[in-house]
This record gives sequence, structure tokens and C-alpha cells, in this order.
Amino acid sequence: MAGYEELEILDLERLFESTDGDAEFEGALLDAFIETTPPYFLEFDESLKQGNLNDARRAVHSVKGSSAALGLKRLCEVAGKIEEWVVAGATGTMPYPRATLDQLFSEGVKALLARR
Repeated sequence: MAGYEELEILDLERLFESTDGDAEFEGALLDAFIETTPPYFLEFDESLKQGNLNDARRAVHSVKGSSAALGLKRLCEVAGKIEEWVVAGATGTMPYPRATLDQLFSEGVKALLARR
């Protein structure tokens, strides 16, 4: 199985599908993503620490969905694998270090901001 590193950071076709090529809408989506994603990371961390797997799953699922809408393939892939791990009971080692989500979030935001 290929790792997330082999995926594009930004899938422009997917981004165009989500925004219909509307640059203003793309900017609004990006602004919302920048504002809402870090709190989802915090919710994921706290929920996992408290053993609340349902809330942890919901938080990482939200990251997966919003990153998919923006065409952020790497972040979407990693969030999806972490969601699967949570659904399976969050036993053993997380499939990717938690810091990977932060790294891919920053990488994705940088790629999207470069389009402005």
C-alpha cells in the first residue's frame, strides 16, 4: 500500500469540483477551514485522552471531510486512516503520529494560500 507521501498535496480537479471554479467561494472555504480545523484537532486530542472514541472519531471525520472538499489529498488520507483506527477501538499504535495531521494541515493551507 502506498503511503500518503505519494499523493498530491492539492488536487486541483477536486477543488474545482467543490467550488465550481469560483475563487471567492474557494477563499471562503479556505478561511472556514483555517478557522475550524485546529479546534477539531483539539477535540480529537481531548476526546482520545478521555477515552471518548465517538467524539474523537467525529472530530477526525470532520477534518477528513473538509480536507476532501478542498482537494487536500494527503490530509484527507491520513485523517481517514486515523478515523479507521478510532472506529476499530483505538488499540495499538495510531497509524500516523498525531503531529502528521498538523504538518499536513500546514502544508495544505500553504498550497491553498499560494493560489490567492
